[in-house]
Amino acid sequence: MIMKKKLLLLIGFVILVSVGFLYPKNMVQFEVEKNSSGSLQMASETNFDHINSAFAEKVNSYDAYEVYPQLYKPSLQATFYGIISLDNLGKLDQAKKTDLINYIMSHYNVTTGLFMDKYAYRYLDTDFSQIYYPLTSVLEVNSYAVFALDRLNNLGLIDVNKMVNFIWSCYNPVSSGFIGQPYSSDLEDYFKVSTADNTYYAIKTLDLLMSNWNSHTQERDDLISYINSLQITDNSNWRFGGFINDLDPNFDSLPGFAEPYLFSSYYSIKSLIIFGMEGSININTFHLFLGSIYNSGVDFFYSSPNQNRSNIVASAIGLDLSLLTGYALNDESALTNFIYSHRNNLGIWDGSTTIQIHELIDTFQIVRSLSEAGKIGVLSFTDVEQIVDVIITYFGRDQGFSLISIDYPTMTLLHTIVSSFDLYEKVSDLDLLEIYGLITEAYVYEDIIQYNGFYSYSNIGISWTPFRSFPIEFYSSGYKTFSNEIGYEISHRATFEALDSLRKIFKLDDFGLDYDLIKLKDDILDSQFLNPSYPEQHGAFTYIYGYDTWLLDYLSRN
Repeated sequence: MIMKKKLLLLIGFVILVSVGFLYPKNMVQFEVEKNSSGSLQMASETNFDHINSAFAEKVNSYDAYEVYPQLYKPSLQATFYGIISLDNLGKLDQAKKTDLINYIMSHYNVTTGLFMDKYAYRYLDTDFSQIYYPLTSVLEVNSYAVFALDRLNNLGLIDVNKMVNFIWSCYNPVSSGFIGQPYSSDLEDYFKVSTADNTYYAIKTLDLLMSNWNSHTQERDDLISYINSLQITDNSNWRFGGFINDLDPNFDSLPGFAEPYLFSSYYSIKSLIIFGMEGSININTFHLFLGSIYNSGVDFFYSSPNQNRSNIVASAIGLDLSLLTGYALNDESALTNFIYSHRNNLGIWDGSTTIQIHELIDTFQIVRSLSEAGKIGVLSFTDVEQIVDVIITYFGRDQGFSLISIDYPTMTLLHTIVSSFDLYEKVSDLDLLEIYGLITEAYVYEDIIQYNGFYSYSNIGISWTPFRSFPIEFYSSGYKTFSNEIGYEISHRATFEALDSLRKIFKLDDFGLDYDLIKLKDDILDSQFLNPSYPEQHGAFTYIYGYDTWLLDYLSRN
């Protein structure tokens, strides 16, 4: 039995190594070399020695990053963010352009002339009664691919006419503006709502691909009117002067933040700039809006008047829009310095000073705004090199880029590492206090839903907040018609993996001294779905929430 166990373990580790869980410091280089290594060679060492080398490599990767690196899935959205950021920093030559082009084109359908990835399919699966994920519509995903190819000087790889026709098919003939997929009266109502973000990417893509707008003068005029209608000019409204992202008060098309805010204002004003019509907005009221969110005492912007948590990103966007519209900043250099001086210890940016979470979208939006504001020069050569290195190393993959960096390990990764080292009696080689800290940091008690459990990822600090780019690993709600992705922020899987890891590193008793394990057990039992009116779900367990009558319909779909 012992030999059989060792044999199964050996097979498992060969698979583990082959899928790239154990990799050296320069992961991107390693993955490229691995894929181009040619035919398989006979091992010059015993398999046991190879496994020991894999263990050592995992320990070395921890020493290099001070965390167990987690590889997240690449996407066209993240690849666009990475390419544009590198180009704005003047360092696109450091990217592996051929690999990036191959990755982008692997999502292209020659027949339809469209790009589709997992995020675009998730968009089509949207169940608006659950949640809407922004910035990943079919239109936007195609725009990301087009702009990325343009920066890589390879637009000739696509059928431009098909792309132009597709973008125009997303035009809303009723309200003007653009939606995230081809317009049809049969679409679900919220799918038919035009949004500022879809409109911005549509106009920008069309302006790139069309020679001029002469054959679409009516649509152009209607688009200008539509965008201006997004500005709130009612001075009794606390949102006075800002831009909302859509005209439907019941649809939150940029969830996670309160409307209006600088993001929707950015999309609106930047769209008008393409038409040379930025002066058509009510400049005075927009300046009042900027004044309501500009904290001149500490030189930063909130992203909306309710002071939500995106002040570093908002400061960069606010700086850009202020210079663009002629808003008089109290101290322009101080605001620029606030952005420059609030990079994290990696050298890139978190979204805010209160939530120390860094996503690729944060650095992308900041670098883009600094570039468009003519302020990219505030970054020294050393600063630029550091930012570029982190973008490539922490977000880069063997081909594309991912939305989330490698320093947010999942419970699945930690459990895999602990279980592997445990089976070979090497747990003591791991940093057990670090693992214990990462696991306990992910533990949560929700007062609203009354549930104890674990988040699926860690290293997020004491002030937890969701990722605003909604990575598919943790955000996969929807109908599952086009996509079978399953991933949740909190789940029984994460809870099992966390508890089993604690047991294997001999820390479960310590955890039980600080947290109520009986309550955790009861919450798990309470999540069994017991309503016979839902025969397909009856007897199964919900992914997290306790069984409750007011949640039945929602739970039945999850």
